[in-house]
Amino acid sequence: MAVFATSSHVPRERYDVFISFRGSDIRHGFLSHLTKQLRQERIDVYVDERLERGEEISSALLEAIERSTIALVIFSKDYASSRWCLEELVKIMKCKEVNSQIVIPIFYNIDPSHVRHQEGTYADAFAQHEQKFEDDLLRIWRSVLKETAHLSGYHSSNITDESDLIDQIIKDVWKKLEDKSTIEPKRLMIGFEKNLTTIESFMKVDSQEVGVLGIWGKGGMGKTTLAQVVFDKFSHQFDSSYFASNVREESKKLGLTCLLEKILSVLLNDKNLTLKGRPNAQRRLRRARVLLVLDDVDTSRQLKYLIEENLSLGPSSKVIITSRDRHVLVSGGVHVVHEVEELHEEESLQLFCWHAFKQAYPKVGYEKLSMQAIQYAGGLPLALQVLGSYLNSRDTKTWDSALKKFRKHSNVEVQNVLRVSFDGLDIPEKRIFLDIAFFFRGEKKEDIIRMLDACDDFYTDCGIDNLIDKALITISRGDTVEIHDLLQEMAEDIVREESIGDPGRRSRLNDAKEIQDILKHNKGTDAIEGIILEFEILHLSAKSFQDMSNLRFLKIQSPRLKIGYDYDEDPATIYFHPWFLNGLNSLSNKVRYFYWDEYPFEALPLGFCPEKLVEIHLRTSDIKKLWNGVQDLMNLKIINLSFSDKLKELPDLSKACNLEIVDLQCCSNLRSIHPSILSLPKLVSLNLSHCFKLTNLHGENHLKSLKHLTLDYCTRLKEFLLSSEEMRSLDLVETSIKTLNLPIGRFNKLEDLTLGQPLESFQINELSCLTSLKKFSLSHFRGVLEKSELHILFDAWPSLEELHLTYCEVLEIPENISSLSLLKILSLRGSGIKSLPHSIKHLSELKQIDLRECRWLRTLPELPSSITHFYVSECTSLETMDFTLMRAIHNNAGEVKVCYPGSTIPKGFKYCQTGKNSITIELAPPSSSDQLLGFVCCCILPAYPRFVSSGSYFAICRKFHFEDDEINYKDEKEFPLLGCLLRDHVFVWYDPMEQILKGTQRRRYDKGTTYKFACEFFISWVDGRWDHLDHLIEVCGLCPTYASELQVTVQQMELKLEVGTEIEMPKPKNFIQSLGIACCIMPCYICQLLLCSKSFSTRF
Repeated sequence: MAVFATSSHVPRERYDVFISFRGSDIRHGFLSHLTKQLRQERIDVYVDERLERGEEISSALLEAIERSTIALVIFSKDYASSRWCLEELVKIMKCKEVNSQIVIPIFYNIDPSHVRHQEGTYADAFAQHEQKFEDDLLRIWRSVLKETAHLSGYHSSNITDESDLIDQIIKDVWKKLEDKSTIEPKRLMIGFEKNLTTIESFMKVDSQEVGVLGIWGKGGMGKTTLAQVVFDKFSHQFDSSYFASNVREESKKLGLTCLLEKILSVLLNDKNLTLKGRPNAQRRLRRARVLLVLDDVDTSRQLKYLIEENLSLGPSSKVIITSRDRHVLVSGGVHVVHEVEELHEEESLQLFCWHAFKQAYPKVGYEKLSMQAIQYAGGLPLALQVLGSYLNSRDTKTWDSALKKFRKHSNVEVQNVLRVSFDGLDIPEKRIFLDIAFFFRGEKKEDIIRMLDACDDFYTDCGIDNLIDKALITISRGDTVEIHDLLQEMAEDIVREESIGDPGRRSRLNDAKEIQDILKHNKGTDAIEGIILEFEILHLSAKSFQDMSNLRFLKIQSPRLKIGYDYDEDPATIYFHPWFLNGLNSLSNKVRYFYWDEYPFEALPLGFCPEKLVEIHLRTSDIKKLWNGVQDLMNLKIINLSFSDKLKELPDLSKACNLEIVDLQCCSNLRSIHPSILSLPKLVSLNLSHCFKLTNLHGENHLKSLKHLTLDYCTRLKEFLLSSEEMRSLDLVETSIKTLNLPIGRFNKLEDLTLGQPLESFQINELSCLTSLKKFSLSHFRGVLEKSELHILFDAWPSLEELHLTYCEVLEIPENISSLSLLKILSLRGSGIKSLPHSIKHLSELKQIDLRECRWLRTLPELPSSITHFYVSECTSLETMDFTLMRAIHNNAGEVKVCYPGSTIPKGFKYCQTGKNSITIELAPPSSSDQLLGFVCCCILPAYPRFVSSGSYFAICRKFHFEDDEINYKDEKEFPLLGCLLRDHVFVWYDPMEQILKGTQRRRYDKGTTYKFACEFFISWVDGRWDHLDHLIEVCGLCPTYASELQVTVQQMELKLEVGTEIEMPKPKNFIQSLGIACCIMPCYICQLLLCSKSFSTRF
């Protein structure tokens, strides 16, 4: 995407051509003809129109020379007699040297040798000058005359027809202007290519139709300058052209009628044209091929009036329109809409650096600050330009202070540009935008619409579409609504302006300190509509919310709940309540969204009416009961009381006819479900996971909409009598249900079924009716799964993608497993199988096989070439494995991670460190013949039983340092625990250089000097909680991998593959070590080869 100056900046006027001439010689002949022709070709030319010039050249004239791309120097017979002309020429040649200005000499009725050697009239002129001026000045004049006369130019005596001479000059000027535009400084080209390519394709379409292109994007993206660049490049190809700047403001100031007159007068080159002569003007215009740019259009009326109603353009004409509002473009008949998107990180860094450092990368010592700056700007060109220019030539201390200031108080220049779009919204749209910015950023579009439409006439669906059209919000993957950081800041500034000194009188609050002060000292008012707060400790009084009568949104979030919940530990030891009061006096009856983590009270405030409530989320709360009696809950969609272990019952929800989601997981004291819940007509999801005291689930009515039912770890649940034809997922692991009885025909849309102990039996015909099943999981089944039964199921499940039969009595898999053509994951962990059927090789979609702890497994057949994940740890009877599996893994993988029992770093590691979790090495400069590809990394972890009991995954993390600069690359290599850390293990993996060194570091490294490079190793759980167990890393290793070494290693690996499927290996562990190193530096995709067997046969 292109990067340009934006319409908020008014740059000094620039010129395409500056003409240096001696007026008395050529003003009324050649010069006037040349100037007229240049302007007709829409070439912006500067000509000093004054008849009399003084001795001293003016500063304005010098500035005009500096701002010109091309200088035409017309040498006539008396040119050298003017000191003014000679001073112009000195300035022009200086600009040629410093600014690469293009100089074209034109020798008009003068011999170039006279200019070059100061002969003829030029000799006479210098004879006069010698009497007035210093020798040094004369030498300068002679020098520039000689230098200019040697340049390629035009000699009038060689072209007898003056009009031909002018035509040739103009064609040369156009060519040089086009060439110049392709070699502009890099700072003007960042991200330019993609946009220009798209628009050039539009401009080059050869059609008799009038083409209309829209350029759309948020403020500050560079739409205006993109249009200007295209206009400058193509306007000379049209009969006439006009760039109508700032239509939005001009139409307000002058009116559309005056604007139309201005456009017509320029296009037809008639300064006196008025709308009285419009019919004649239209006839003339229909015969002309026109390029018209309408910049910053903000209403459909402007387009309708200017284009549809009053401008009849000739065949093959082109119209380019820039706008912040996509709907304006589409409704105005625009054929193609081109979106100008935000810059990528590398483009942002380059643009910022051009403005901050006058180069494409940061100065040494400014790398981190530069990254902070571009993160603040978020890919918005205007912000990058403004911020870079502001920080230019300032020290690091000032940078740090300024960035902190901007994060708290937005830059005014940037915000003024962005705010134009907001000011153009109607009142409901402004409220929707502010609500999204404060409360719903990152939420799904449908959830926001549901929330805002519940009780207000917002027409949210339409409002959100308008916000998208105006580029104020975007819809990302997953249909979530996103907003640019700077637009978020703009929203906060708008709300802050509602009451500068008194936050309690603002409509929306998200500043933790201000909210804490308001709640603690009862400063709330009826102006407050929403509060969002993340707290550690919260100070409340009974009257904290008493005066907030218009409160619609309340979200009080605990940071402790962001990292998940550990079922194996007592919640009381992890979470605590810092409040000491009996309860709240009141809560606004206008509340739509009530979200309060660790809600500290046993009930909602007395008198609270939930009539307008749409969602209530009270996770890990002390709530015992929501409310008494039957409430009118027409708007209620979601109830989430998960982990509320004091909850004993739910009220009658029979009037919650729109309730869709009920989440009661881990409500450990909940004994029963109110019958009304099991009769709700729109209930989609019911989660009762870990409700240990729940004994039965009886629904008298057939549920029409229930899709997801989760009952895992309801350990006292003995009966399950529910049916729904819409059921998609059902989880019955760890219940007291011993015999499965599913109502046949009522679960025919089921896609995910999870069963487990203490299940003893089920009817094959029941399961075989589940023809839509995509995932089937059965663990710790107490019966025996016969081969014949599996045969029936495999035939009945053509859509199955995942099959998990873990810790079950499965002795043999039938050959018809090949009928599961869509199967991607097969897990037989802990089963009693001795082998797999040969037909498994036909499963072309199979990606992952888990055979861990299959202790009776002896051999493996040829497996599909699609395999990317393969687990065979604890297979103590495994003797042989077809090595074609290894080849398949190499073909599919991009990353191989190897772990195996051991306590020594594999041979071949160049750098090792014992007793520390970091290594520092020196990197030699790169060479074209031997490129550094990356690093093979290794860690040794000792036996640590806590790993085995606390979770199934852990991760080894790395943080790299380049010289004194921490690299913005942190990654985690996850390893399944497998019960393997009961003894020492070696972990090996590969980190590619292209992911480690980016941007600045890459450029610095490529300069060809030796640098220090460090790597730190850490340990964390897979869910992101750091356990600070870095001291467990006893030994770590780092091995730089170069291209030449890779080729040798790959050749060695291929040699081993060619030996055959059975290779005599006296020391299996050493083989695995060598395999690990070889795999890690192979160019692979996503593969984890985890070979952690307690023992391997010598024949592998």
